[in-house]
Amino acid sequence: MTNKKKQSRILLDQYHGMSLFSSRHVRELRKNGFDLLRINSALDKNILSETDVLVIWFTRYHENIFARFTSEEIDLIREYVEGGGAAFLIGLGWVWTSYEDRPAIDDYPLNLIAEPFGIFFSEAAITDVGGVSYEQEPIAFHRPFFASHPITENVEKIGASDSIPGSLIVEEPAIPVVWGSDETSDSDGFRNPVVLAANENAGSGRIVCLQHASYVEKFEFDNFILLQNIFNWLAGNDENEEGVPGRSKSISVLPEPDQPENDLEMKTVLELGRIIDKYFNEFEIKMLCMDLEIDPENLPHETKVQMAIELVAFMDRRMEADRLILILRDRRPKVKEFSDDWFNRD
Repeated sequence: MTNKKKQSRILLDQYHGMSLFSSRHVRELRKNGFDLLRINSALDKNILSETDVLVIWFTRYHENIFARFTSEEIDLIREYVEGGGAAFLIGLGWVWTSYEDRPAIDDYPLNLIAEPFGIFFSEAAITDVGGVSYEQEPIAFHRPFFASHPITENVEKIGASDSIPGSLIVEEPAIPVVWGSDETSDSDGFRNPVVLAANENAGSGRIVCLQHASYVEKFEFDNFILLQNIFNWLAGNDENEEGVPGRSKSISVLPEPDQPENDLEMKTVLELGRIIDKYFNEFEIKMLCMDLEIDPENLPHETKVQMAIELVAFMDRRMEADRLILILRDRRPKVKEFSDDWFNRD
């Protein structure tokens, strides 16, 4: 009798960082051997001991929405990796220096974790490729500007609309995995900026760093293949039966839909928008937009309720409705409507 393959446990830290992955991601990842767990409390050794891959998507504290990393937690995560664990750190250094009260990039929590392993989130941004702005077409990364690595297997091109990635500084034993073309420079003037890096000699563990979540979250190009490859590699699924690193196992690939599959039904978008209108004034809705890195002037509206509905619809199209709801719950913890399950409504 054949034993069913044990699923890799992917722990998403929503206590310190932002929510990741839509219900569609969760379904497809589970089909391919990944059990996604979300945590909204502090990390400890017991939790990490049962985790195959720790995932953190962190840009800044968003006016104290997220718990601040303590020095003990930073040490705990580093020790987890050094002791054989795996971490996928997703950040944006330029957002930290633009919005936090303490803008020093050396203080960026993901740098405190990753720098000892040879990867540093710089504050430089990548806003265009060869003079073509991210607002005109997605900033994309493609072969031959990939390392030969299990993470890039079957990946030809990754990209994300309306996203400004940052660049990484990489030192041995870490290696660059994905970088920009010869026409691509970051805001510090460096050509071929690195956006994805890995280290398989992080003590006895592994670490991957990425400068923008959209490159694994959006169903564009080969982004979803890249995400699965990263999880496979970090979880050690690229090893053969003798435990020797080898070729990544084949994965199923989602067909790219003609239209994005949103998490919320249209009636739910309208309902949530009207509730936001009820409990937030116009200035507060605009502040929500700014905290979500959205220009409120880009949301077509003539009234406050229209702005609120457009905000919900915009976040839903970006597959980030859960991130919006998390912020709403934090801003209005006593409002019961925001604590409802918006993803399983009739």
